[in-house]
Amino acid sequence: MTRQTTDELPAASRGASAARTRAAVIGAAANLFAERGYRAVSLRDIAAAGGISHPGLLRHFASKDDLLRAVVEQLDEVNRHVASDGATSLDAFVQVARQNDASPGYSRLLLGLVGIALSPCHPEHQAVAARYEMAREGFAEAFRQFAAEMHSAVDADAEGIRMAAAWDGAQLIALYLPEVDVPSTLGRRLATLGAATPRELMTPLPPAASAPPAMSGADSDGYASGRARRAEIVAAAAERFAADGYHLTSLREVAAAAGTGPSTLVHHFGGKQQLLIAVLDQQEAELAGMQDDGGSEPGRLWSLPQRVQHHLENASQCVRLQATLRTEAVAADHPAHEHFARRYRARIGDYATAIARAQEMGSVRGERDPWFEALWLVALSDGLHLQWLYAPAAVDPATLLTGYLDELRTA
Repeated sequence: MTRQTTDELPAASRGASAARTRAAVIGAAANLFAERGYRAVSLRDIAAAGGISHPGLLRHFASKDDLLRAVVEQLDEVNRHVASDGATSLDAFVQVARQNDASPGYSRLLLGLVGIALSPCHPEHQAVAARYEMAREGFAEAFRQFAAEMHSAVDADAEGIRMAAAWDGAQLIALYLPEVDVPSTLGRRLATLGAATPRELMTPLPPAASAPPAMSGADSDGYASGRARRAEIVAAAAERFAADGYHLTSLREVAAAAGTGPSTLVHHFGGKQQLLIAVLDQQEAELAGMQDDGGSEPGRLWSLPQRVQHHLENASQCVRLQATLRTEAVAADHPAHEHFARRYRARIGDYATAIARAQEMGSVRGERDPWFEALWLVALSDGLHLQWLYAPAAVDPATLLTGYLDELRTA
C-alpha cells in the first residue's frame, strides 16, 4: 500500500463521519421542529438530541434557519419533478401529496420555513420566494401539459397559482383540523377542473366551539389613560409578534417598543400568553369590522375579493401577523393553536352555509359540494395571502379569488 493511499483513508473516514453527524443533526432537528415548532426549539436543544456539542453543530450549520432549510430540502426532494416527463397525468399532484403525508412532520417543517421568512429582510426570504415561483411555474406547466384532462375554460397560468396557494392552505388547515385530508382535497379539486363530480359529498366538519370571552385587563374599564396604555401595548406586541413570532418575542422587547417597562405589561396583562390573547382579540375585532358588509350570506361570499383587496391595502401588518402566527401555532401546545382551529371551523362552516344558500337561490352550480368548496375557498384565500407576502407583484389575491368564484357561479 502506497503512502498516498494510506493518507487518503483517514480523510475519507473523516468525510463519512461528518456526513453521518450532519444526517443525525438534520434528523434530530426534523423531529424537534415537527414536535414543538421551529421557534420553540433552540440550537442547543438540537445539539443535545443529535448527540453533538453546540460548537460542533455550528461547524455544520451556521444558524437555525440554515438547518431548517436543510431539513425541508431533504423532505422536499420528491416534489422537484411534479411536472417532469415522468408524470403521466394530473394525478401526480395527488401522489406527491400522499408522499408528503407519509413524511412525518413535512407540512409543519415546510410551513415553518414559510412562516419565519415572511419579512423581506430575512436571510431565507428570497429562497422561499424562489421556491414559490418555481411551484407556480411548475403547476402552470403541468396544467398546460395535461390540458386534455381539463375542461376548456381552465386558465393554466391562473390555476397554477391557485393550486400552489391552495395546496399550502390545505396543509395548514389540516394541521389544525386533522379530519381534513390533503390528498383527497386535491383530488376533489382536480375532478372539478376535469368537469367530473366526486361520487360522495364531503363530510361536514363539526361546528366550532364557542369562543372564550375576550380577555380583559385589570383596568380595561377604568381610566382612559389605562385603556390608552393597553392599546399602545397591544399594538406594539402585534408588531413584534408579526416580526418574530410568539416564542422569540420577549416582554422586554414589547415593553421597549411600547415605551414602557416590563412591570407595566405584567400589570395590564399578567404575562406574555395573556398579551397574545389580547392581540388575537383585537385582530378578531378588526377582521369582523372589515368582513361585515351588512349583506346576505351569498352577498358576503361574492364580495370576498373586494374585502381581501381592502385588507391588503389597509391592514398589511394584520395580514403578516395572521400569517406568522398561523404558521407558528400549528403545535398543539401553542397558546394560539385552539384560537386558529376554532377560527378555521367557523370560517369553513360560514362559507358552506353561504354557498348552500346561493345554490338555493340559483347562483351557484347545483353539482358543487358546499362543504368542499368552502374548504377550498379558505385554503385558497390563506395560501394566496402567503404567496402575496413573498411576491406582491406576481400574485393578485383579489383577482385570483374572483376567478375561482366566477367558476362557482351558474352560467
